[in-house]
Amino acid sequence: WRLGYAPDEWRALLEALTAEGFKIEELLSAGLVKEADGKKGTYYDRFRNRLMFPIRDSAGRVVAFTGRTLETGEQKDGVQTAKYLNSPETELYHKSEILFGMNVAKDAIRVRKFTMLVEGQVDVILAHQAGFENAVALSGTALSEKHLSLMKRFSENLMLVLDSDNAGLTATAKSAQLALKTGLRVKAARLPAGKDPADVIGEDSKEFAKRITNAKPIVEFFLAELAERERDSHRLLRSAEAIVLPLIAAMPSPMEREHFIQSTARSLSLSGDAVRES
Repeated sequence: WRLGYAPDEWRALLEALTAEGFKIEELLSAGLVKEADGKKGTYYDRFRNRLMFPIRDSAGRVVAFTGRTLETGEQKDGVQTAKYLNSPETELYHKSEILFGMNVAKDAIRVRKFTMLVEGQVDVILAHQAGFENAVALSGTALSEKHLSLMKRFSENLMLVLDSDNAGLTATAKSAQLALKTGLRVKAARLPAGKDPADVIGEDSKEFAKRITNAKPIVEFFLAELAERERDSHRLLRSAEAIVLPLIAAMPSPMEREHFIQSTARSLSLSGDAVRES
């Protein structure tokens, strides 16, 4: 994974690279240094005191970085340091086109016949260590059509393994809808409340494997999730209408749509016609 370290200094990288003959303009356009606010001509390293994750394109070339802070607590003046810092968009790096880990995962995706999408770089690395070498992640952006067409090169199947908090579920629903529209078949795996893949793998990789094995098609995943969260049957109906029906509507295949209309109707004790009409 070629992890690295950005020292806790303002100009360590700048000085090292200019000594090797790189120009300031090159370092700026690669997103490695910044110009100081209000101090024209004064430059400093973008990444300082961080664990560094190189982001590579699907051919394995380094095009950007994510840096995870090694600060603890607050910075001076009470300003919180951002936990993760990503390279800016550059000529080399378009985050809507690149998936972290795809250069390593693509062969395993072909073999396992599905792409596993997790939240962050640490999740990817731990998933690979636990034997799930088909895991990739986004880098500080929402799932895009370009990401999906990259995935489709290697498999028509996508498994979402995102955080189980409300924000994670909203992201799962949005990602799933877009993926279904592009013709991918989508499943989701359930994680314990408040845990991300790295937490689960760190505690018990067998438990993670079990949850992946038990992943459900995305419609059934949300029906089960909502049924557990909403005890009131009317609220459950409203939630299903808002979250589950757009997923069914996004499916290009009439047969798959019909299959999930019927399973949603059974789950909510409704007629298939009512679900279809909604």
